Amino acid sequence: MRSCKPLLVYLILLQSSNKPFMERTPNSAKATHLQEYPISLPRNLTKNYNVMAATDGQNVRNIQTLRSSLSQKGNDFSWKDSEVLATLLLGIIRSQLSQCVLAIVWESFLARSVLTDSLSLLSNVKQVVGDGVVSRLQWRAKQCRAYIFLLTEPSSLMYQAEYAAQDAWDYSGRLVIVGLNRSEIDALINTKKGRKTEHILGIVQNNAGQFTVFTNMLYKKDTLAPVFTWRKSVFTNPKYSLQLNIKPRSYPETARLIMKHPTTIPKFTQPLFPDKIKNLQGSTLTVATFHFPPEIIYRYDANGNVLDRYGGNVRMVETVAEIFNFSMHYIEPPHGILWGYELANGSWTGLVGVFERGEGDIGIANLFISDLGGRHKYQHYTSSYGQQTTCFMLKKGTKMPRWQSLALPFTGDTWIAVLVMAIFLGPIFFVLSRPHVTSDEKLSGQSLAFMNLYTFGVHLKVAQTRLPVRVSLQIFVGIMWVYVIIVLEAYCAKLVSFLTVERIPPGVNTFDELHRSSLPIYGNTPFYKDNLALSQNLHARKLAAQYSVMMDFEEVYKHLIAGRGAYMASRNNLIYTISLYSKSGIPTLRLMKECFQPYSTALGVQSNSPLKRSLNRAVTWIAESGMPYQWVRETLMIVRKDRRATSNDTIDIIATESGSRVSFTLEHLQGVFIMFGVGCGLSFLVFLTEIPF
Repeated sequence: MRSCKPLLVYLILLQSSNKPFMERTPNSAKATHLQEYPISLPRNLTKNYNVMAATDGQNVRNIQTLRSSLSQKGNDFSWKDSEVLATLLLGIIRSQLSQCVLAIVWESFLARSVLTDSLSLLSNVKQVVGDGVVSRLQWRAKQCRAYIFLLTEPSSLMYQAEYAAQDAWDYSGRLVIVGLNRSEIDALINTKKGRKTEHILGIVQNNAGQFTVFTNMLYKKDTLAPVFTWRKSVFTNPKYSLQLNIKPRSYPETARLIMKHPTTIPKFTQPLFPDKIKNLQGSTLTVATFHFPPEIIYRYDANGNVLDRYGGNVRMVETVAEIFNFSMHYIEPPHGILWGYELANGSWTGLVGVFERGEGDIGIANLFISDLGGRHKYQHYTSSYGQQTTCFMLKKGTKMPRWQSLALPFTGDTWIAVLVMAIFLGPIFFVLSRPHVTSDEKLSGQSLAFMNLYTFGVHLKVAQTRLPVRVSLQIFVGIMWVYVIIVLEAYCAKLVSFLTVERIPPGVNTFDELHRSSLPIYGNTPFYKDNLALSQNLHARKLAAQYSVMMDFEEVYKHLIAGRGAYMASRNNLIYTISLYSKSGIPTLRLMKECFQPYSTALGVQSNSPLKRSLNRAVTWIAESGMPYQWVRETLMIVRKDRRATSNDTIDIIATESGSRVSFTLEHLQGVFIMFGVGCGLSFLVFLTEIPF
């Protein structure tokens, strides 16, 4: 074990001193502390990382790896004065990080070494921490930022990568680590933050004095891969074919000579920090999802095993996989738990919980872009590719009898006006025909019953053989014909639509009406209740008290079909559900006219995921092409085809094509037959009164 334990010394000083941290900063000859931050490390944090809390099996394996590596690691710190290593490190910085702000951390015993002196002379803007305490770094910057760690003790860096707050790390920064062995660097890459850091370079020295540069491999089984080796200023990788002759020099002049002769600094023809997401080389990414039609639809075999998945969300992630060259492994949250919610201990269930535990890389589940409930701490979103509206579903009311369609074209007051006109037109005609009875006027001298039948025939557009001769009667009859034509044409035009369209009582259609009805509102996530409670619409806020979570839709359906509740979900999902729960092709459920609010939909990723930046571009391109809308239509067509193949008892969930014809059935015309029967019965009764006894 090492005799020099800077972190342990620091902890002893921290516990024994009552002075502020900035007054206890260790002295470092060349280190300029641009930023100072107080920290508080656990008392049980020791140099060998033995007693750090292990939250899962992976952490336990990391700790065991560290113990083994530390026990095998000797006390050879000769690399701190290695001109070869200094040349390599300066070459990396000058060729790859020349425009970046540098954050440099070295342990105090490395002060006034070749490495630290050389780094201090660089022209980059720098933040230097000379006591090896990683938590004192400023982790965020708008511009390019690189982190150089010269460490022999991994504990401080490991703690920062595994247990510190999420924002206490630069996931897009470029990390270069010198002084740790391969096992320690590999353990760092497998920490919570290390797995989501795109660029980590490790420089490791072997017993022969050769330095190997390793890089992290995102989403690969082997997380660490060698890039090249460097010995006596000679590259061993053909991509970096450059040979330099540097004679060994004494320590005092090494740093100055390296800085004075930039031609001795290697130049790299290949980037050491490439875009690793551009081509994932067939890596397997874990996609978390669940059955949520029509966005994600599962096909099952006879034994209930998943055969395949399809839907708009599935097509989206498949297209992204083709663009970035990765394969997918699907997982699901625990049965019945969909998007998830926060537990009392602060952890999350469902899809958010999958991201929290680092079990999934991408999530597809009709995800609404929202930070409600603090889910953004673990779940981030790509760019939006569509929009969904949340609506309410209720029982469809009992349709009105078809025979009532005959009276529906006109309102009640219109029917009263038409009836009054029909009653009084006959007597008015009779009065106008009485004053001057002449032989040429065929309508003169007729009875009142004849005039009533005459005007009734006009209302039915029956051609009359007797026409008026006198000007006064001609004017009256002409006006009556114009009146009748307008009324009849209006009636006939509306009658066709009322005969073909079902009439449903208005029912509940607004937030206010739903609140007044006191119907319980069900949903499959507490997300909707929280959104209702935060709504600026007063009536919508009142609905939050009526909302409750019920995961089993079969139970929900029993309440809906009995008229004892409403169901809240995305509009597309509700339309699909209405089509599914139909009887003899007739829907039993309906949408409420007033919907809640729209949400943008996106793919989900882990917080601070390196995938997000690249996925944003790809999703935006796909959305701009209009493909998500085409995928939705294709999905609905597949659903309709599958339904027709298995059952005729379904309804189309795609709008009826224009130009389709509707044939009138006996049900459509039942009102005419009822009226005819009533008329025949009335005639028969009158006939009975006319029979002499």
